[in-house]
Amino acid sequence: MSADAVIQEQTDVTGALYRAAMGAPNQAYYLRHFARFDAAGKTGISWNWAAFASPLNWLIFRKMWGLARWYALGLGLLLAALLGIGRFGWRYSSATAWALLLLFLLASSVLSAIYANAAYYRFCEKKITRALVANLGVHRACEVMTAQASSARRGWVLAGMNLIGGCLLVLVAVNSTGAQLLRRPSLSFAAPIPERADRALHVSAPQKSTAPAVASAPSAPAPAASATQVASAAPDASAAPAPQAAALAQTPAQAEPARPSPRYYIQVGAYAKKENARKVMLRLQTTDLEAHRQLVSTKRGALIQVRVGPLASRSDALVAAEQIKALDLPALLVKH
Repeated sequence: MSADAVIQEQTDVTGALYRAAMGAPNQAYYLRHFARFDAAGKTGISWNWAAFASPLNWLIFRKMWGLARWYALGLGLLLAALLGIGRFGWRYSSATAWALLLLFLLASSVLSAIYANAAYYRFCEKKITRALVANLGVHRACEVMTAQASSARRGWVLAGMNLIGGCLLVLVAVNSTGAQLLRRPSLSFAAPIPERADRALHVSAPQKSTAPAVASAPSAPAPAASATQVASAAPDASAAPAPQAAALAQTPAQAEPARPSPRYYIQVGAYAKKENARKVMLRLQTTDLEAHRQLVSTKRGALIQVRVGPLASRSDALVAAEQIKALDLPALLVKH
């Protein structure tokens, strides 16, 4: 008997029982496959797009609770094996673990789509048998199965639940990412000082060789010190220097013997935060001491060093140290 002939016969009792068992959604699709199975006397493979897109949702919509539980349990065990035990056993990366998981999910979706219609056919046959045995009548059995069958409203409710679950997952992912971003500043709190602060500190730092020498020379004005440094650092090979520039270039060498040696400094402290160094500088400005800041590199990272000096003699340095200690600040004598 052909499938078309079986469909014609299903207009009577068998068709009514099938329609009552499966419900209104996609009746024509499933009746066609059920007729083919009845004509062949056995089930076979076919393709079900709903079962391929979401096997677990399809099983829940069709109220196939037993298969739904086994499918969810299998997915849970697979997830634990790939992302937990398997990853530590074979030591593959997270990307490999997720790729394997997606591969297994695709394989399970394909198998579900191939055998979904056959599984639903057997489920409906068992449902019809239980209804006939319990109610002792075709009409009453159809009424009970129709009330229990899947409906379009059930599909919309299931879709809404999936949408809510997806939104919750997105919110959890966004919140975890935001928490990581908020924790990042605390991790980089002791980072090196920005480049602009470095340049500002270097400008205010004292020059150890050239600047003191030019300042001690009576004939060289303060603005000429930078010109002397530029002339000595990058001389022009094509043109001879002017007499005044040559005289200024020789001034540091001539004034070198007049530079006091050694010179003393009072180190007040070294600070990781620019704000702390600024507060110390403000307190030192209440005295007549010459204080300056300098950026130094240490094992702890970049620090802002605060010093007083240079001082001509040890006695002057000791007097300055007492003034600094009177401000409740540390004072360490350093000789250069």
